[in-house]
Amino acid sequence: MSLANYIHNIMACFQKYAGKEGDKTKMNKREVKQMFKEQLGLGNLTCEEFDSFLTKLDSNSDQQVDFMEFVLLVDALCRVISTETLESTFLLQNIQNIKKVFETYAGKEGAKDKLNKHEVKDLLQNEFFKGQKICDDEVAKFLKSLDQDGDSEVNFSEFVSFVAMLCEMCSGDLA
Repeated sequence: MSLANYIHNIMACFQKYAGKEGDKTKMNKREVKQMFKEQLGLGNLTCEEFDSFLTKLDSNSDQQVDFMEFVLLVDALCRVISTETLESTFLLQNIQNIKKVFETYAGKEGAKDKLNKHEVKDLLQNEFFKGQKICDDEVAKFLKSLDQDGDSEVNFSEFVSFVAMLCEMCSGDLA
């Protein structure tokens, strides 16, 4: 499967829980709790712990989690979850696979924890533009847009921001 498939699966996970009791573009408190239990193994949280999680996740304080807020959770999980987690749920498997995609391309030519220009080009061609040529100027522009720290490479944090941006761009499909 490709990075695009993993992003689609993350969207599908959100859709699985959102709107069971109302608005299909948001998860209410019960839906979030069910997702936490089934996808994150957090079914044993106390009410206080869950409410604390929900408050941090619910950036607009509407007592619901929309897709953009869910993407922030996925973003945070991407940064802390190991690719070797033994027990995995649908959501965690896709997060692990996103990490594996990064690891597949990073370090082929340079630093093991970063993507250089050639590795970014390989990732784009193999994950999104199969069989199509991408010109080096376009890759350079793309790399510059991802490179938040100005080192001319893409670290995992910058890559996760890219994945989150793709999720946001695709979120129009959820409406």
